[in-house]
Amino acid sequence: MMKQLRVPGIILGFFLLGVPLFPSTLSVMVVETGVNEDTPRLDASSLWEGGLMDVCFDTGHIVTNAPILRLERNQIRTYPDEGFLDIDGAIESGVEFYILAVLDYELRPQDDPSTYRPRSIALRFVRLAPRRVLFEVQYTGDPRSSLAEASRQAKEAARVLLSHFEG
Repeated sequence: MMKQLRVPGIILGFFLLGVPLFPSTLSVMVVETGVNEDTPRLDASSLWEGGLMDVCFDTGHIVTNAPILRLERNQIRTYPDEGFLDIDGAIESGVEFYILAVLDYELRPQDDPSTYRPRSIALRFVRLAPRRVLFEVQYTGDPRSSLAEASRQAKEAARVLLSHFEG
């Protein structure tokens, strides 16, 4: 009888160790640069947002998002000032961490908007209290990549970011 209970107990123990006992709340914030305000919603940006959110949720976190923000390209730094982001609103909502994804596009008028792909993707994983950047990484985009490839890359990037999680 004891032997029969041991195997399910071991399996249950591994399950419990793989899921956080107290899930953290993360917000995913996507910023597009190099895009005009009148450009239709970009599929690649939505896939990056969804891929990042899916992995965070699947690993046991509570995940929120902010509306995709569009900024001018002529910024001096890779990441926008936090003044452009609704950090205070996120903190008031109970968010403990955020992932910032900056997707930089180079759009040509003759291109079909459904084929736009970012030329670079910069990701930053931040703890809000105390405020600390946990990890940053940049990827070079491929203008020929499929949407499925963009989704796969976003999910892999989320796994890399979460490997630096300090909960």
